[in-house]
Amino acid sequence: MQNRTVYVDFDGTIVDVFPRYFKIIQEYMLNNFNLRLPYGIFVNRKRTGKKEHEIIRELCQRDIDIEDYVMFKRERLENKEYLKEDRIIDNPKLAYEKLKKEGYHVKLLSQRRNAENLRWEIGYLNIKNCFDSITVVEPTSNNAKLEYLKNIVNKDDIIIGDSPLDMECAEELNIKGYFVESGLYNSDVFSCEIRKAADYNAVVSKYIVIKEKKF
Repeated sequence: MQNRTVYVDFDGTIVDVFPRYFKIIQEYMLNNFNLRLPYGIFVNRKRTGKKEHEIIRELCQRDIDIEDYVMFKRERLENKEYLKEDRIIDNPKLAYEKLKKEGYHVKLLSQRRNAENLRWEIGYLNIKNCFDSITVVEPTSNNAKLEYLKNIVNKDDIIIGDSPLDMECAEELNIKGYFVESGLYNSDVFSCEIRKAADYNAVVSKYIVIKEKKF
């Protein structure tokens, strides 16, 4: 019997990326305006889906050169020194073990520009043993994960992630999608009801292992 596959996101699902994002935006604000942003307020605004230039305008009453900021951020976002800011969320190894008992193949499916640095980060964080396989897709103007999955996914596969793009994959491919509230978005960004839990371990326990039929 072919294994069912769980496609697990990385940023916001396996690791907390807010320290990395905040370090970048704080550095930009200090370099250009000698201003500091409050971390907690930045996180709250970001999780509602606001763009970072909008957050800067709201908090600092400043308009920035958006292209300049995008380039500044892109040069740093997947740089190893900034990736060191990421923190593991809860216990992905425990979630992996639970999924294996249920007969799932656990595939990390991440959208990154620098696949080599993602693999480095996984080694740096010592979480290689949390996945059976790793696939990295490069961001595109469309949903790169959906393009990757549409020709290989099976009806019993599932996807776990922290973004609307992950849930779009589930909807378009007619598979189950589970949203974690540990990432860059909160569930208020959705206009419809979704399967959600606090984090990866909670999703595994709440929906997959104990097989709840309602959400």
